Amino acid sequence: MIPRRDFIQSLVMAAAGTRVAGSAEPFAPSAPDGPASAALFPLREASVRMHHGAPALHLNGQPHPALMFFFCRAADATDDVRSFAAAGISLFSGCFSPPSPILPEQPWDLDRVRRAFDAVIRGNPRVLILPRVGLGSFRETDAEGARYESERQLNRHPATAEMSRGRNFSFSSEIWKQRGGEALAEFIRFCEREYGDHIIGYHLTAGFFGEWSYSWVPALSDASEPQRRAFAAWLQRRYPDQTIDPATVAVPLDRTRTTDQLCLFDPVQDRRTIDYLLFHSEAMASALVHFAQVAKATLRDLKRKKICGAFYGYSFKNMNRPANFCNPGHAALDLVLRSPDVDFVCAPYAYTGRETGNMYQAQLCAATLRLHGKLYLCEEDTFTFRAKRESNRHVCVTRGDTVHVFRRNLLGILRDNGGAWYMDCGGNGPLVPDGQVDGWYRDEELMRNFAAMQRLATRVLQGPDRTTDAQVALILSDEGVAHLRHDEALPDALLVRQWLELGKLGAPFDCYRSEDLPRLMEQNWAKNYRLIIFLSAFALPAPLRALIDAQLKRDGRTLLFVYAPGLITPAGFSTEAMRALTGLQLSIRRDSEHLLASCTLTGERILYGTERMINPILSGADPAAEVYGTFLNSGDPAVLRRDFGTWRSVWSGAPAVPASVLRHLAREAGVHLFSAAGDQVLTLRGYLAIHAASAGDRMIPLRRRADVFDAFTGESVAKGAGEIRTQLGFGETKVWRLDEPGTA
Repeated sequence: MIPRRDFIQSLVMAAAGTRVAGSAEPFAPSAPDGPASAALFPLREASVRMHHGAPALHLNGQPHPALMFFFCRAADATDDVRSFAAAGISLFSGCFSPPSPILPEQPWDLDRVRRAFDAVIRGNPRVLILPRVGLGSFRETDAEGARYESERQLNRHPATAEMSRGRNFSFSSEIWKQRGGEALAEFIRFCEREYGDHIIGYHLTAGFFGEWSYSWVPALSDASEPQRRAFAAWLQRRYPDQTIDPATVAVPLDRTRTTDQLCLFDPVQDRRTIDYLLFHSEAMASALVHFAQVAKATLRDLKRKKICGAFYGYSFKNMNRPANFCNPGHAALDLVLRSPDVDFVCAPYAYTGRETGNMYQAQLCAATLRLHGKLYLCEEDTFTFRAKRESNRHVCVTRGDTVHVFRRNLLGILRDNGGAWYMDCGGNGPLVPDGQVDGWYRDEELMRNFAAMQRLATRVLQGPDRTTDAQVALILSDEGVAHLRHDEALPDALLVRQWLELGKLGAPFDCYRSEDLPRLMEQNWAKNYRLIIFLSAFALPAPLRALIDAQLKRDGRTLLFVYAPGLITPAGFSTEAMRALTGLQLSIRRDSEHLLASCTLTGERILYGTERMINPILSGADPAAEVYGTFLNSGDPAVLRRDFGTWRSVWSGAPAVPASVLRHLAREAGVHLFSAAGDQVLTLRGYLAIHAASAGDRMIPLRRRADVFDAFTGESVAKGAGEIRTQLGFGETKVWRLDEPGTA
């Protein structure tokens, strides 16, 4: 009997392209550089390994740029899969599991799964697939929803205090972990048996939108009985010397801030709430790791080597949505990074600021993944000029805008040493009148651009050194998240607005967690960082403080501390702890005020901060420091600077330090700036990209002389140049390859 896969291939081996909107001929560009698809299919193994200093996807032992096409309704993806294959992109991801809970009494609809796989393979007989596998959610009509009522999340609305059951299991549900794990193993065995030659691994999804989140809508999670019991057990392990009665332990749900309250939980008075929020994330990460273990154990039993991963670790989310920062459960990344069964971690790129002329930013700390050898996969869901407008989503207006945003994002993804799936969300809606899927990428120019991006990504992957060349590092803190009250005022200004300003700096920057500093300082390229910015470092344990003292406060660096660095200690709020960390004496006032600072550090008066009510207020109180800014409300010192000879300390009591101030600090610290026009600059060794914030001429100074080429066309731009002179249109992305003079 002919295997299903071979039968499908026999029908479609002659297919070589597809017609796309606006084209008279099938789209079939020349094959991209890099390994031929014939060398990758049938797939023998897939892994993530270090390659030239950074993690990379390896297929059959060969490094691969990991660019793929994603279509959720995989059964309708045939034509687009064929088109992407013609563009040199033979990887596909999509949804392959039914939306119902994966429980033994609710078996997989395997015929539906077959239809999805078969449709994708019809489009490209050599396609390699990363199936997205849902791990259980309830629909309103599911009988299991009532049957497993007590195992479902129980959430409180932060405004109304109404309690409601979520559509997902509690992440502490042992029934879900056991039975769901059994069903996952069964599903993987089926996929490997019938389609294993096509499958590179499994993308495991659970929680809200499959992103391992308790909720992306207003909610305080999770007061279910499984979560409560697990929290009680966690407390007993954390405090073995205390008598803790599990029957009396409750999940703290009074976490919503009012404007007269502190933005931060008091480490003494609110200890149990902080404990719960630490557990809240650990419960999520532990469940993720559990299912990854099940997947990898199943694959080992089958003697298959495939990759496994999930969404996790989000640090930058939409503004004005406190659930995105304070409730998702994404602040236990260490558990995920330590797991040998998790090969990749993924996230959409940040939704705020992604519009034309603004910036690409990973929604997680991508540099952290690189340190731990995990592959970063970006969900590249840019709304193309063919997409329909939606609220809170930027749509590229023209074909040209779409191409330039894609190119900007590609360079950002590559400098993060990542891959991406290009996600067509348009086909998830109703079909257009002629019965065809209204695809976002069905345009010849877009497909030619995908082919060019695949060629560039392959060339970059072949470079001899894939380590970072950034000179600016942004430091966040997982533990700091557990000290935030449920409120958007401080996270919006301290995190989102700040990285929007960094996007205009004129130099690239890397994002790390403070928890990664010991590993970071083991890298020989860590000495390249000249400006290090601490944002949510409210609570730093003693070993990290000692490392900062010994290894960061030296070599002429500038350390910028924002808002309340080191304020939180186990004994309570401490201005002495802040002084020890920053070298600056600060004072604390428990009042709610607007944090607006008037700063003169650059030689001109600049106003910045937030109009929202923040509490507590930190002010400068150091007679040995230079005062370069004051608060509008009080006139108290808001910006301090002190030179310690071997390093400089700068503190801003107001968040969202503007790009002009950051540029001043960067120059002083010895950071090379490529632009002062507010453009996003993205670099990786041997490449430079500019995404224009405005139209006009640019003179871009290079770090060293180079032979300059257009990175996409290979056209020579200049020989032995110390600068690039170019003209940019608004939102245009230009990418150059920089070779050592005379080596091309």
